[in-house]
Amino acid sequence: MQLLSPTRTALAFALAAVFAWLFFLIWQRDRAQPALAWWGAAHAAWAIAMLVLTFRGPIPPGLSILLGNIAIGLGYGLLWGGARLFSGLRPHWWGILAGVLLWVAGCLTPGFFDSLSMRVALSSSTIAVYSLVVALVFRAGMRRQRLPSHRATIGVLVAHGLVHAIRATGAITLGFDTSGTAAPEASWNAVVAVLAITLLACFAGLLIALAGERGALASNAVLAAARDAEARTSREKSRFLARMSHELRTPLNGVLGMAQALAQDPSLGPKQRERAATLEHAGRHLLAIVNDVLDLTRIEAGRLELLPQPVRLREGLSEALEMVRAAAVEKRMALQLELAPELPEAVLADPVRLRQIRKRGKTCGEGAVCPSQVAAGLIRSGAWSRPPILTRCRRPS
Repeated sequence: MQLLSPTRTALAFALAAVFAWLFFLIWQRDRAQPALAWWGAAHAAWAIAMLVLTFRGPIPPGLSILLGNIAIGLGYGLLWGGARLFSGLRPHWWGILAGVLLWVAGCLTPGFFDSLSMRVALSSSTIAVYSLVVALVFRAGMRRQRLPSHRATIGVLVAHGLVHAIRATGAITLGFDTSGTAAPEASWNAVVAVLAITLLACFAGLLIALAGERGALASNAVLAAARDAEARTSREKSRFLARMSHELRTPLNGVLGMAQALAQDPSLGPKQRERAATLEHAGRHLLAIVNDVLDLTRIEAGRLELLPQPVRLREGLSEALEMVRAAAVEKRMALQLELAPELPEAVLADPVRLRQIRKRGKTCGEGAVCPSQVAAGLIRSGAWSRPPILTRCRRPS
């Protein structure tokens, strides 16, 4: 069954209108690609051309042919301009209007408008040239930025151009069953026209794919830039923390040395030596905080190492209790350390990390019982499975 010309033009109108809507819709969501608007305008021009050619009866045939082919030429000019924008090139007005001007020049030639074969040959030749030129533009753009759909787009464009070149040749050599201002009808022309419409629909789908691939690359570039900026910020922060930590360690060591000397000075009384010892413990606590900052930089760099060794829990916990005893006295609270009977005398753990966990303990309210976090992941002992270390905080009666 032969697909008649009105049916073909109606099908072409529907496809062009749908793709024009899709291009404009995608362009509204991605204004960074102006080529989408050009391609949408090109499909809109083709939709108008097909609509005008479909209503060749109500509209005077001569006017319908003139306006329809002008819209087709303008559509291919807009397609070329969008391809140049997409490929990073600037479109020129003469390239956009070349098809329109060529058609108008043909219409001014005596006898041209009355010859159906000459009209079809000129229109198809213009489309063939535009298709091949647009293929070359995409090939130039592929050298700048290769996208997965580039080759398929160029292949479909070349095929579309060859089909219209065959139609132009057939119009001259084979002719049509109709003449004058009637629509071109012939068996070979129906096959070629359907093939051209199919290729143009495939080409429109590939243009959408190209735009999607370009948008994905832009999004990935933005994400990569944000990731690199975050990595640079993290490196600068780690470098700053490491530098400041080293700067603080030097005066802290001096303070610790002086506090240790005062604690061992026999000329001082017991109360003064006790205060000096407390000062030394506090200084070591501050030094441990500085070391924690250094550990943070090591963690971010992935270089933190654990050094397990036997640790006496009673001594370590008593030391931690002394660190907060002064704050408890200010709050009129008494601290009492109670160790469960099944608690081992010593455990295998990293003493530095164990001290860091002990420092995370908080002072509780009156009469509260606070389980220690010592056993959370650092102590390994088969004698018990729960942390049996309790710190009772109560106000003295």
